[in-house]
Amino acid sequence: MNKIKNILTILLIVLSLFGAKLVDQSVDFSTEIFDATSVTVATYEEKDYELRAVWVATAWNLNIGKATNQAAFEIEYRALIDKVKAKNMNAIFFQTRPMNDAWYESDFAPFSKYASSAEGVDLTWDAMAFMVSYAHQQGIEFHAWMNPYRVITVADNKTTALAGLSDENFAKMNPDLVISGNISNNLYPYILNPGEPLVKTYIINVVDEIMDLYDIDGIHYDDYFYPYSGTPTSADALTYQANNPNGLSLEDWRRENVNDVVRGTFEAVEAHNLANGKNIRFGISPFGIWKNGGEGSDTNGMQSYYAQYADSRKWVKEGWV
Repeated sequence: MNKIKNILTILLIVLSLFGAKLVDQSVDFSTEIFDATSVTVATYEEKDYELRAVWVATAWNLNIGKATNQAAFEIEYRALIDKVKAKNMNAIFFQTRPMNDAWYESDFAPFSKYASSAEGVDLTWDAMAFMVSYAHQQGIEFHAWMNPYRVITVADNKTTALAGLSDENFAKMNPDLVISGNISNNLYPYILNPGEPLVKTYIINVVDEIMDLYDIDGIHYDDYFYPYSGTPTSADALTYQANNPNGLSLEDWRRENVNDVVRGTFEAVEAHNLANGKNIRFGISPFGIWKNGGEGSDTNGMQSYYAQYADSRKWVKEGWV
């Protein structure tokens, strides 16, 4: 037994000496080595603030019901905020514009059918004011999640689809500014034409209005730009011909249309903050893959750069989001 102990002791001494020889005393241990590439690791400093948010989808009333009954809605919303707090979240991204509509009285869009009994039917109370105020009382930020282009997704042709909308709907009032993506699952995704100058101005007006009306903490777009199903060349051929002074390819032109709204929204938020001493933030949650390979990610899936014409990398590099 003593012999075994002696052998183990010798082995430990040898290993410790061998390990010590492996240590290069000249190495700066503020640097980590990954695959032979030196990366300086900054000293970690705990942040004073961290955004921990949840998305509250109102389209099809997925996460919350209509606000037609004030008492019932207030109970449901308070319960939602309780869940948010219980999960240690500090913000909600509430879908205030699911389908070219609004969860509040607007000069630019009708009341949403997901808030009221039908599109264009006014609520008898200001649900938005309540939601923003109550969230803030509970220490929760309220961010407005808005879909800039989406109008409606149905099996009908455009004439029939738009006829079913409120007379106050910008899309119904301007049918020539509405296009459809490719049919998918027997449904047509109708959107506002991103290439039309009037559409770009309209979207920024909607953003300006909600910032003026409510004490929100952020503006957010999700992944819906040009339709996922693809956009046929014929859909916006006339717009492309009339609004392409720089001679861009159709694909680059479509990307620049989305860039215009992203940049315009950023500038609108910044201008509002400067004029009102606010700190409203602007963010986007695009599809997870910008491009596959190259400057993109090590992935092999749908690429938002080509499918939705969403150049999310450019938005980050430009500092718009």
